[in-house]
Amino acid sequence: MSKNNDEAMVASTNPPVEATGSSGDNTAAVTTAAADDLDREPIEGVDFGTHDAYLWGEWKVLLEIASSDWAKDFEVMSPPSFVIYAFMWRKGTYVGKVDMLTRLEIRGSELWLTDFHIHGHGGRALRGVLSRSGLNALCNAAKEDTNVEAVVIEGGVRSQGLRRGQVPERFRFDGGSGSTT
Repeated sequence: MSKNNDEAMVASTNPPVEATGSSGDNTAAVTTAAADDLDREPIEGVDFGTHDAYLWGEWKVLLEIASSDWAKDFEVMSPPSFVIYAFMWRKGTYVGKVDMLTRLEIRGSELWLTDFHIHGHGGRALRGVLSRSGLNALCNAAKEDTNVEAVVIEGGVRSQGLRRGQVPERFRFDGGSGSTT
């Protein structure tokens, strides 16, 4: 694995400088860093290496797609794997960082996240605060960042817990006030 990928995998749990934007329709994108010059073909609709901030109700979400070619050193995968970091604020208070490892595809007007795994930093504070409204904010940020109409999440095989070895049910987020189907 290259040094840059190692650094992406060991990202700090401290949030980057907070971006600001107008709340207008509850979604505002503000680019806070320039994209790195990376050796890969761009995937249309995915903004690599930038920090984009989104406002959704009382939530602010700062997304960073840290690695588009994370699996390149192991094997060629289709669709490719991604490491995505989301820094979360609620009512102006930083509550934690969420790491997502997933395969990402844009199918028509939908963003598909397959073999999805999510992990939060922030301990009990993040577990108790993220809730359904925080997940809605994450999905809205992903929708806005990729300019799609829906987000479909298929979880990866569970590695531990009561349902070890099973795949969670598919989750579809259409938007609005947090509707799912």
